[in-house]
This record gives sequence, structure tokens and C-alpha cells, in this order.
Amino acid sequence: METAIKNDIKKLVERLPDIISAKRRLSAHIKKYGSVENFKDDNIRLVKPL
Repeated sequence: METAIKNDIKKLVERLPDIISAKRRLSAHIKKYGSVENFKDDNIRLVKPL
């Protein structure tokens, strides 16, 4: 069980730089266009509120 948790954490830490750069791209997109419409990125999934 502990090994599975450690492996999950390791996978998340490996993806962290990609996620941080995707967040920066999202922030830049919001500054440029004023909204998140038409923003596409594999690392960020935008979910519409209910």
C-alpha cells in the first residue's frame, strides 16, 4: 500500500513542471483575452460549474 502511494506521489511530482507551465499559459491567456474561452491545454481541464 505504501509503495502505491509513493509511486502516485512520484508521478505527480514528475508532472509538476508541466502543470506549472500550463498554469502560466492559462494566466497569460486570461490577461490577453480576459477569459478562459478557447484555452486548450492537455495539462489543465476546465470544468464548467453546474
